[in-house]
Amino acid sequence: WIDVSRRLVGIGYKVVVVGKGGDCRSDLFGGVLNLVDYLNIFEVKELCKRASLFIGMDSGMLHVAQTTDVPIIGLFTCANPRFRIVPRVARTVALIPMSDCRFCLHEKSPPVTFVDCKFGTNHCLGEIGSDDVIGEVNELARKK
Repeated sequence: WIDVSRRLVGIGYKVVVVGKGGDCRSDLFGGVLNLVDYLNIFEVKELCKRASLFIGMDSGMLHVAQTTDVPIIGLFTCANPRFRIVPRVARTVALIPMSDCRFCLHEKSPPVTFVDCKFGTNHCLGEIGSDDVIGEVNELARKK
C-alpha cells in the first residue's frame, strides 16, 4: 500500500486512507492523509462521493464505496468478486490473484467470522502488486 500511495501521489492524486485498525501505514510520507479510525461509516460515504477513485481490499470500506458513484479498484483474494460486487455497479474493477488458493472464503461453512489461509502462506495476497493496481488506475484515466 505504501508503494501504491507513493505512486499515486507522484502522478498527482491526493491520497486519503480510511478504515479501521492499526495496519495502515501509508501516512509515512507527505501527500497522504491517514484518517484511519477517525471517520464513521457515514463520513466515509461522503468522502467517497467526492473522491475521483477508491482503491481497496474487499472490505466494509469497499462496500461503502459501492453505494456511491466513485470508480472502484477492488482487490479480491479470499472472496470471489462475483459474490461481493453489486451487479449494477459496472464501475468496479476486480483485481484477483491467479493462485489456486484464491476465494477460500467460499469453501468454509457459515457462519464465517475469520478466514485463515489454508496453506498458511497467504500466497494469494502477494500475487496482486502495486504495478497491477497502478495499471488499473492508468486504464481508468485513459477511459475518461
